[in-house]
Amino acid sequence: MVPKKTLPRVAKSYPSPETSIDNLSDDQTRSETNAFDLPGLPPKAECNELVKQYSTTIHPLIPIVNLERFFECYSNPTRNDPIFVLQFITVIYSSIAITKMPSEQLIRLLEKQLEHATPIQKCESLVVLLFVQPKNPFGSVCSLVRLAYSLNLHRDPILFHNITNKQSIQYYRALWWSVLQLDCIFSLSNDLPSTVLHGQYDTLRPDEYIRETQKATLDPYIAFANTISQWCACSSSLWNKKYALHPISDQDIKSSENEIQDFALYCSSTIQSLTNDSQLQTIQLQMMTSVLMSLSDRLKLILLLLREKTRSIAFLPPDNNLIQSLLTPISPMFSWYTFFQPFQISVSLFRSVLSQIRHGVVPIDTVLLLQRALQCTQQSPLKKLFEELWGDVLANKIGGCRLKSTDCSGFAKNPIEFNKAYFDSQLIRITNNCGGIF
Repeated sequence: MVPKKTLPRVAKSYPSPETSIDNLSDDQTRSETNAFDLPGLPPKAECNELVKQYSTTIHPLIPIVNLERFFECYSNPTRNDPIFVLQFITVIYSSIAITKMPSEQLIRLLEKQLEHATPIQKCESLVVLLFVQPKNPFGSVCSLVRLAYSLNLHRDPILFHNITNKQSIQYYRALWWSVLQLDCIFSLSNDLPSTVLHGQYDTLRPDEYIRETQKATLDPYIAFANTISQWCACSSSLWNKKYALHPISDQDIKSSENEIQDFALYCSSTIQSLTNDSQLQTIQLQMMTSVLMSLSDRLKLILLLLREKTRSIAFLPPDNNLIQSLLTPISPMFSWYTFFQPFQISVSLFRSVLSQIRHGVVPIDTVLLLQRALQCTQQSPLKKLFEELWGDVLANKIGGCRLKSTDCSGFAKNPIEFNKAYFDSQLIRITNNCGGIF
């Protein structure tokens, strides 16, 4: 009988402070040396502000770091606690990365810490780093997913590993579902099937209610993350149908529509719970609510794109509420959050418009939705390409204000028989140069 693989214990992740000393350089082994002195870190006063920023703008969206333990260690930050040191540097780096590129010295410091980290510590750090900086020098989503599988995070800590420690159970579940979120976002943003497939994991989502006494208290961050996780699971299930050998059937479409309706009710329930919770700042509640209100419409958009895969001539008008899903955050504090990035939505809509024009159909509603999405993105090349398309084809068919025309080398004399290959190649070039998150 092959023994089960076991998850590493959270409270005593190896290496211990003693065993890690041999693997670190001399300047890192001085007992009780202040971690603020590590090369590449900002001054302590700036670190205090960055830690505060992490706890108010990043942790609410990625609640995997145990902040209670983190702040206990932060009050006496020593270099001989490898778990804290990696968390500390990750927190500082990610807080800087949402506004500017961190220094080369800080990058080298984080790389060095990741080299000596245990797999579970590295997994946690990469989750945070990939959320705030999808393209970073430390790792990729693909490597993270494989690391999570190697740690057996895809198997539930209770159902499979028989773990009884509540903190460990919550941690491993939150970590796995954060990995699944990243896998979904990466798949959608790169137009690829997801790596994590339904039926390949049994890890439950973390508990939304903390039961320390007879009274259960809502954890608003976990409640929000769980709803995002459910959206990712639904999105991946839908998006993978795009790569199926057989076209999506009417029965599949109907079933997906019912699932989206159920998910919309789930989102409404979460919004109500968050609204009734007094722990959230007003600005956090506004941001979370605006995201949750858009999720079911985002699923409708994915389903729309799937239907157009096999019915490209017939135009299926999208829900008008999709426009609301493309609005930027109310506060610039959360502008880094990937679920608000409309770039990949714009690319998907652009491809849909081109496909329908090729068949002689000018999809007015989709074009207007694309125009709205482009107003929310900062990608000038994509806007310029839309101006080319608008200038010789869409303005004549739709009417309204004509955008400034640019080089329209992608069109033939007959505007309907335009050079689709030109626009396809330009979209690929823009996507490769700019990246982007769905």
